[in-house]
Amino acid sequence: MADAGATNALVTDPIEQTYWVYNPFALYEVGIADEDRDVWRIYLQRNQFDLATKYAHDSAERDLVLRAQANYCFSNKQYNQSADYFAQSTMSFEETVLKFVQIHNNEALQRYLEAKLETLSNKERMQISLIATWLVEINLVILNSLDNSIMTAKLEEGKDHLVRNYEAEREVAEDSFKEFLGKYR
Repeated sequence: MADAGATNALVTDPIEQTYWVYNPFALYEVGIADEDRDVWRIYLQRNQFDLATKYAHDSAERDLVLRAQANYCFSNKQYNQSADYFAQSTMSFEETVLKFVQIHNNEALQRYLEAKLETLSNKERMQISLIATWLVEINLVILNSLDNSIMTAKLEEGKDHLVRNYEAEREVAEDSFKEFLGKYR
């Protein structure tokens, strides 16, 4: 005698794309709906961020992927990449800035601030002014640091190659700063 709860077979209908389960006492259609609903979470848990983003259904899910990707890059000391992802996410400005300040990474902080500055509308003048002022300070610190390195290298004999490297680096930093000032005067 067959068990009433036992399943004898599973068949598919390829034309209707349905599945049927039956036993001697019943026939059931198995409906599959919204099958990829949580696929993005699986990819997120595996740190496969591109696939997680692809399968995320709405902006809230995509934001969770961006935050996870930003934190993953940050924990792996890929600070510039993490700055880019943090800037695209809705993670709080203060929390993100604090992360970069605590590790003393002005380059990543600068990158984050510049990306955030791009997202602000003209109506947000106070935030634009504050961020722009902070970026001016960061740029001046970078230029002063390079000036100090140049002076130190000039005082040491046989360091001409360092002087040239620092001067080239300073020229790039100064050009970048001038471009910034021209854009956000």
